[in-house]
Parts: sequence; structure tokens; C-alpha cells
Amino acid sequence: MNFKPINLFLCIGLFTAGLGNVAHAGGEVNVYTERQPEFVQPVFDRFTKATGIRVNALYSQADLVDRIRREGKNTPADILLAMNVGRLVEAGEAGIASPINDEVVAQNIPSDYRGKDNLWVGLTSRARVFVTSRDATKSLVVKSYEELASPEFRGQVCIRSGYHEYNLGLIGSMIARHDVDFTRDWLRFLKSNLARKPQGNDVDQIAAVAAGECGVAVVNSYYYGKMLDNPARRSAASKVHIVFPNQETGGTHMNITGAVLVKGAPNRENALKLIEFMSSSEIQHVYADANFEYPVGIVWPEMLRSWGEFTSEQLPLTMIAGYQEQAKQLLDEVAFDD
Repeated sequence: MNFKPINLFLCIGLFTAGLGNVAHAGGEVNVYTERQPEFVQPVFDRFTKATGIRVNALYSQADLVDRIRREGKNTPADILLAMNVGRLVEAGEAGIASPINDEVVAQNIPSDYRGKDNLWVGLTSRARVFVTSRDATKSLVVKSYEELASPEFRGQVCIRSGYHEYNLGLIGSMIARHDVDFTRDWLRFLKSNLARKPQGNDVDQIAAVAAGECGVAVVNSYYYGKMLDNPARRSAASKVHIVFPNQETGGTHMNITGAVLVKGAPNRENALKLIEFMSSSEIQHVYADANFEYPVGIVWPEMLRSWGEFTSEQLPLTMIAGYQEQAKQLLDEVAFDD
């Protein structure tokens, strides 16, 4: 199977065989991406139109860092697009990343959103927020992640699996804010406050609040925007609103989507051009408008501003990523998903 422009293959096993003869040809770039096709295709389309460089993209929810590591020098991948800082840090530690020492990227992306030795670069950010009902008779007042463990919210909280990377980031943040013992107890009491076992995705959590199944849900902010933009989901989303947690105590937890330039990339120059392109203010606006994530270092689009200004967490992203293995251990200890 040969690659076609902008096709996002789900059949991972066929990828390397199909790409073997084209990976080294000019005028293209090969991207391994954890992001779903609808999130990245508009950007790839614009890049191809602007540069004539074809984007061959492989979409997978499998461990792409491990895949690139196993493929070694034979990997066709030029860029890894990862959905969270933990994966970006992991890529650097696995030895598959090459420094992105690029003046354009350095000008476009603040240093806080670039990894140690420039081994990765953040492109957009997302907030881990609460949604509660707009109905005053059902609305809960909850201001912080810590309050989710309060007895007053027994049977009121909805959340997806604790082991999902979005929640691993949040739990890592709690460890960084407090300590392991505090976070273990927090998880235990949070579990006792769940309206149901952790399940589904963030859209399902928002829908559950809209339906009155729970009083507060923990979600990524951009899912709210995606639902408002979807006629089939708009009614449910219009019944809830966003609450930015911890505005008086450390700020709202953030995570990022970012890019890694793969070591030994067969199309290195084209890869750098794509990373530069994705870091530009114009494309950050396109990405934010399409995906409702917060752009890095530029003014937010109107819909994102309409949700309100907020103070974001100031903990270093790499510090939070360093606690994710401990987060998994704590989830095991309290049997959070059971």
C-alpha cells in the first residue's frame, strides 16, 4: 500500500512496508500522529497548499514513541505529533528526538513551551476544567480540584478513566502541588464521590451533566467547543458551562499538544518547514478555530475568549510529566477505575 496525500491510516502494520520507496523522495514529510484526523487534516491541507509538500500522516492511538524506537534507523517518521507533555518528554528520554534548533520556531513559541535542549515544542494548550449545569436548581459550586474529594459532592462527579493521559497529567499536577500521600487520599475520596464508574470520553462526561446524571464533570476545555460546533451535540453543550478550577490556589491545570523532530528524519528540512508552519500565528489561529484549543503565545480566538479569562497553572510541564508513573501507581492502589 502506497501513501496518498493526507490519508491517515489506521492499519499500522501496513505503514512501513507501504512507505518504503517514498520516504526518501523529495517534496513530502511523514508524520506519526496521536491526534485524530479531524484535528490535524486542516493544517496539513493548508501546508500542502502553501508549500507543495505532501504530508503522509499515520494516525494511531498505539505507543508511537515505542514504535519509532523499535523502528530505529529504518523509521520513515519525520515528525511525532503527541497529545500531551508526558509523551513529548518520553520521546526525548527514549532517544528518538532531534533538537529543534530553529530561529522561526524559537520566535513563535515561548520558552515555557519548549522542551529541554529543544527536543520538543508545544503548539497548542488545553485546560482541564469542570462543567456544571446552567440550571440554577442543579448547578454545583465547586472551585478547585481538591474540592472534588469533599463529602458534599458524594455521588456527583463524572470522569473518564483515571489512566487516560488527560487524567494522568492532572494527577501528576496534584502530586506536584501537594505530595504523594495527599494525592492518594484525594483519589480515594474522589472515587467515593463518583456518580458512576470512570467510563467513556470527555464528551460523554459533558452529556452526563447535561442529562442530570452527575453534578460536575472533569473534561478538557476543547470538547465543550467541539460540542457547541456540532449540531447533534449543541443542545447538550448549551445546558452546561465551564468552570476554571483553582483560580485562587495555583491555577487551572494545562497540557499541550506538541511536535518532536525524529532523529534521523529522512525528510528533515521538510519536517522543519512543517513545524515552523504549525508554530506560526496564522496556523495557530486556524488550529484554535478548528479544534478549540488555546494557541501558544498569541491572542485567543473569539469563542475561547467568550469562555472567560483564567489563571493557568505555573508548574513546569516537565515536572508534571515526571510524576505520571507515580500517578499510575496511586490509581492502582486505590483501584480507581473499579
